[in-house]
Parts: sequence; structure tokens; C-alpha cells
Amino acid sequence: VSREDLERLMRGVDLEDGRSRAEEASFVDGASNHEIGIEIRSGKSQVVKRMLEAVGYQVLKLDRVMFAGLTKKDLPRGYYRHLTEQEVAFLKMSK
Repeated sequence: VSREDLERLMRGVDLEDGRSRAEEASFVDGASNHEIGIEIRSGKSQVVKRMLEAVGYQVLKLDRVMFAGLTKKDLPRGYYRHLTEQEVAFLKMSK
């Protein structure tokens, strides 16, 4: 992925159901330029994959690391953890 294409994703790309843009897009620290991190606010179906296809890339793997303020950072693949009381309260307030 080129730096120019990351900037293009942040400016926005036109998809069949409207324009979508990344709030943030950057290379993953310590990884090749084949691994990027993208922050979006959209709930559109498969929007990350479609955005990358719109700028000429094929998505081979996609990993969501954060959702609704919850993160799975540092949690090994295949493992889970229980939510804290504060996380559960936050989710209930977000309804």
C-alpha cells in the first residue's frame, strides 16, 4: 500500500452506496507496507474491504481490533476475556 493511497482513503472514496472515508489510516508499526491500520466510523457492509478495492487493492485478511470502545489488543487469537463492569456499563449507556 502506498502512502498516497492511505491519504486517498482519508480523503474519501466513492462506493456504490455513497462516499466513505477513513478517520485514520497508517502502516502497522514493525510490519511491511502490506499491513495497515484503518479507523472508520461507518457501519456499512464490508466498507473497509470495498474502500481498499476502490483504490486498487485486494484484502487477504481483515482483523477488527476495536469496536464500540472495546479492544482486543494484546489478546491472543482464539482467546477471549470477560468484560469489566465499566465496559458493560458503557455498552448499556450507548444503546
